[in-house]
Amino acid sequence: MKILRWALPSILIYLISCNEISKKFIQPEPIQLSPPVKSTEGCKLRDTASLSLLLDENGEIYFYKGELNLNPDNNNIMETNYSDTGLHKVVNHYNQWVISHIKPLEEQLANHIIADSTFKRFVERTEESKLALYVVIKTGLDTKYANVIKVLDEMEICYVGKYALIDETRDDKKMVLEYRKKHRK
Repeated sequence: MKILRWALPSILIYLISCNEISKKFIQPEPIQLSPPVKSTEGCKLRDTASLSLLLDENGEIYFYKGELNLNPDNNNIMETNYSDTGLHKVVNHYNQWVISHIKPLEEQLANHIIADSTFKRFVERTEESKLALYVVIKTGLDTKYANVIKVLDEMEICYVGKYALIDETRDDKKMVLEYRKKHRK
Protein backbone atom coordinates (compact mmCIF):
# COMPACT_ATOMS: atom_id res chain seq x y z
CA MET A 1 0.00 0.00 0.00
CA LYS A 2 2.90 2.36 0.72
CA ILE A 3 4.18 1.85 -2.81
CA LEU A 4 0.84 2.95 -4.29
CA ARG A 5 0.81 6.12 -2.18
CA TRP A 6 4.20 7.04 -3.57
CA ALA A 7 3.59 5.84 -7.15
CA LEU A 8 0.29 7.62 -7.86
CA PRO A 9 1.57 11.18 -7.22
CA SER A 10 4.72 10.39 -9.21
CA ILE A 11 2.69 9.13 -12.15
CA LEU A 12 0.46 12.22 -12.01
CA ILE A 13 3.49 14.54 -11.98
CA TYR A 14 4.96 12.59 -14.90
CA LEU A 15 1.73 12.84 -16.94
CA ILE A 16 1.35 16.56 -16.25
CA SER A 17 4.97 17.15 -17.27
CA CYS A 18 4.51 15.19 -20.49
CA ASN A 19 1.37 17.14 -21.27
CA GLU A 20 3.11 20.50 -20.77
CA ILE A 21 6.13 19.46 -22.83
CA SER A 22 3.94 18.21 -25.70
CA LYS A 23 2.13 21.57 -25.77
CA LYS A 24 5.47 23.26 -26.44
CA PHE A 25 6.11 21.04 -29.48
CA ILE A 26 2.66 21.58 -30.98
CA GLN A 27 2.87 25.40 -31.06
CA PRO A 28 1.94 26.70 -34.55
CA GLU A 29 4.64 28.64 -36.34
CA PRO A 30 3.40 31.92 -37.84
CA ILE A 31 4.53 32.98 -41.31
CA GLN A 32 6.85 35.97 -41.13
CA LEU A 33 5.61 38.66 -43.52
CA SER A 34 7.39 41.96 -43.81
CA PRO A 35 6.20 45.02 -45.69
CA PRO A 36 7.97 45.75 -48.97
CA VAL A 37 10.75 48.30 -49.04
CA LYS A 38 9.61 51.58 -50.59
CA SER A 39 11.54 52.26 -53.77
CA THR A 40 11.40 55.02 -56.34
CA GLU A 41 12.83 52.77 -59.04
CA GLY A 42 10.71 50.25 -60.90
CA CYS A 43 11.65 46.62 -61.12
CA LYS A 44 12.53 45.34 -64.58
CA LEU A 45 12.16 41.64 -65.29
CA ARG A 46 12.85 39.65 -68.42
CA ASP A 47 9.65 39.09 -70.40
CA THR A 48 10.22 35.35 -70.36
CA ALA A 49 10.74 35.22 -66.60
CA SER A 50 7.70 37.07 -65.28
CA LEU A 51 4.00 36.39 -64.98
CA SER A 52 1.69 39.03 -63.53
CA LEU A 53 -1.56 38.02 -61.85
CA LEU A 54 -4.24 40.68 -61.29
CA LEU A 55 -6.75 39.68 -58.60
CA ASP A 56 -9.99 41.61 -58.68
CA GLU A 57 -12.83 42.04 -56.21
CA ASN A 58 -15.14 39.67 -58.13
CA GLY A 59 -12.89 36.65 -57.64
CA GLU A 60 -11.56 36.81 -61.20
CA ILE A 61 -7.90 36.51 -62.14
CA TYR A 62 -6.39 38.33 -65.08
CA PHE A 63 -2.84 37.58 -66.12
CA TYR A 64 -0.20 38.55 -68.62
CA LYS A 65 3.27 37.37 -69.44
CA GLY A 66 6.15 39.83 -69.40
CA GLU A 67 5.36 43.50 -69.78
CA LEU A 68 1.80 44.83 -70.05
CA ASN A 69 0.88 45.91 -73.58
CA LEU A 70 -0.93 49.24 -73.16
CA ASN A 71 -2.62 49.15 -76.56
CA PRO A 72 -6.34 48.71 -75.77
CA ASP A 73 -6.99 46.98 -79.09
CA ASN A 74 -4.21 44.47 -78.64
CA ASN A 75 -3.42 44.10 -74.95
CA ASN A 76 -1.90 40.86 -73.70
CA ILE A 77 -4.25 40.31 -70.74
CA MET A 78 -6.04 36.98 -70.41
CA GLU A 79 -8.53 35.70 -67.85
CA THR A 80 -8.59 32.57 -65.70
CA ASN A 81 -10.12 31.29 -62.46
CA TYR A 82 -9.02 29.53 -59.26
CA SER A 83 -9.68 25.96 -60.45
CA ASP A 84 -7.18 23.24 -61.36
CA THR A 85 -7.87 23.94 -65.03
CA GLY A 86 -7.49 27.67 -64.40
CA LEU A 87 -4.74 29.24 -62.30
CA HIS A 88 -2.98 25.93 -61.63
CA LYS A 89 -2.73 25.15 -65.33
CA VAL A 90 -1.56 28.68 -66.22
CA VAL A 91 1.18 28.75 -63.58
CA ASN A 92 2.37 25.25 -64.48
CA HIS A 93 2.46 26.19 -68.17
CA TYR A 94 4.71 29.19 -67.58
CA ASN A 95 6.77 27.39 -64.92
CA GLN A 96 7.77 24.43 -67.13
CA TRP A 97 11.51 24.92 -66.65
CA VAL A 98 11.26 24.47 -62.87
CA ILE A 99 8.76 21.62 -63.10
CA SER A 100 10.89 19.73 -65.61
CA HIS A 101 13.82 19.91 -63.19
CA ILE A 102 11.79 18.92 -60.13
CA LYS A 103 9.88 15.95 -61.66
CA PRO A 104 12.96 13.65 -61.65
CA LEU A 105 13.69 14.71 -58.08
CA GLU A 106 10.14 13.78 -57.02
CA GLU A 107 10.62 10.33 -58.57
CA GLN A 108 13.94 9.89 -56.78
CA LEU A 109 12.33 10.93 -53.49
CA ALA A 110 9.43 8.50 -54.02
CA ASN A 111 11.90 5.66 -54.73
CA HIS A 112 13.96 6.57 -51.63
CA ILE A 113 17.04 7.38 -53.74
CA ILE A 114 17.40 10.84 -52.16
CA ALA A 115 16.51 12.04 -48.68
CA ASP A 116 13.75 14.54 -47.98
CA SER A 117 16.27 17.19 -46.92
CA THR A 118 18.21 16.73 -50.17
CA PHE A 119 14.98 17.03 -52.18
CA LYS A 120 14.04 20.27 -50.39
CA ARG A 121 17.52 21.72 -50.97
CA PHE A 122 17.44 20.93 -54.72
CA VAL A 123 13.90 22.30 -55.06
CA GLU A 124 14.96 25.52 -53.34
CA ARG A 125 17.95 25.93 -55.68
CA THR A 126 15.79 25.28 -58.73
CA GLU A 127 13.09 27.73 -57.62
CA GLU A 128 15.70 30.46 -57.02
CA SER A 129 17.41 30.03 -60.39
CA LYS A 130 17.61 32.95 -62.81
CA LEU A 131 15.63 30.87 -65.30
CA ALA A 132 12.78 30.23 -62.84
CA LEU A 133 9.45 32.01 -63.14
CA TYR A 134 8.88 35.20 -61.15
CA VAL A 135 5.21 35.86 -60.35
CA VAL A 136 3.97 39.35 -59.55
CA ILE A 137 0.67 39.15 -57.67
CA LYS A 138 -1.19 42.45 -58.01
CA THR A 139 -4.10 43.17 -55.69
CA GLY A 140 -6.58 46.00 -55.43
CA LEU A 141 -8.15 47.50 -52.33
CA ASP A 142 -11.23 45.29 -52.72
CA THR A 143 -9.42 42.00 -53.36
CA LYS A 144 -10.60 39.32 -50.96
CA TYR A 145 -8.01 38.00 -48.54
CA ALA A 146 -9.13 34.41 -49.18
CA ASN A 147 -8.29 34.79 -52.88
CA VAL A 148 -4.80 36.06 -52.06
CA ILE A 149 -4.28 33.01 -49.83
CA LYS A 150 -5.47 30.71 -52.66
CA VAL A 151 -2.92 32.27 -55.01
CA LEU A 152 -0.13 31.99 -52.42
CA ASP A 153 -1.03 28.31 -51.91
CA GLU A 154 -0.87 27.79 -55.67
CA MET A 155 2.63 29.31 -55.72
CA GLU A 156 3.72 26.66 -53.22
CA ILE A 157 1.98 23.81 -55.06
CA CYS A 158 3.44 24.82 -58.45
CA TYR A 159 7.00 25.28 -57.11
CA VAL A 160 7.12 29.03 -57.67
CA GLY A 161 9.85 30.24 -55.34
CA LYS A 162 9.98 33.85 -56.50
CA TYR A 163 6.85 35.97 -56.18
CA ALA A 164 5.84 39.38 -54.89
CA LEU A 165 2.60 40.91 -53.66
CA ILE A 166 2.14 44.48 -54.90
CA ASP A 167 -0.67 46.96 -55.48
CA GLU A 168 -2.24 47.05 -58.92
CA THR A 169 -1.45 50.10 -61.04
CA ARG A 170 -3.75 52.44 -62.95
CA ASP A 171 -2.58 50.87 -66.20
CA ASP A 172 -3.53 47.42 -64.89
CA LYS A 173 -7.02 48.62 -63.96
CA LYS A 174 -7.42 50.35 -67.30
CA MET A 175 -6.39 47.30 -69.32
CA VAL A 176 -8.67 45.00 -67.29
CA LEU A 177 -11.60 47.32 -68.03
CA GLU A 178 -10.67 47.30 -71.73
CA TYR A 179 -10.48 43.49 -71.64
CA ARG A 180 -13.93 43.28 -70.04
CA LYS A 181 -15.44 45.64 -72.64
CA LYS A 182 -13.94 43.65 -75.47
CA HIS A 183 -14.76 40.14 -74.23
CA ARG A 184 -18.05 40.63 -72.35
CA LYS A 185 -20.79 42.23 -74.32
